[in-house]
Amino acid sequence: MGATARLEGGYGRFAPTIQENAHDRLVLVAGGSGVVPMLAIIAAFPTKPITLYYTAHTAAALIYADELRRLAQQRPQLTVHLQVGRFPVATTVAQVVAPNTTYLLSGPRPLGHAWTQALFQQHVAANKVYYEEFTW
Repeated sequence: MGATARLEGGYGRFAPTIQENAHDRLVLVAGGSGVVPMLAIIAAFPTKPITLYYTAHTAAALIYADELRRLAQQRPQLTVHLQVGRFPVATTVAQVVAPNTTYLLSGPRPLGHAWTQALFQQHVAANKVYYEEFTW
């Protein structure tokens, strides 16, 4: 009695979301350690058009930057944007919103909230956006 519980969002829906939108290109947004599942997606779909936005608080925290740059040079269908600090979300979203696109977000709450709000303001359907929050 008197125990406190905290509910978190679902996890593990990246693959089903991609399958449900199999013909879409992907826009991946990752903050900090949220890039790890995005690396798996990039590896699993080598021929799918993918654009990745990867941000961290410091240059040293962009731990997969070199690997991502190398992959982008090898794969013309992969575009990688790396940035220390936040991307200008409203401007960036306005540039990436397109038909037949699925948006997968992974990272801290402020990142997920800002991107989902901006995508919804651009009238992106809820079934085209999936966010997994990383809280550590």
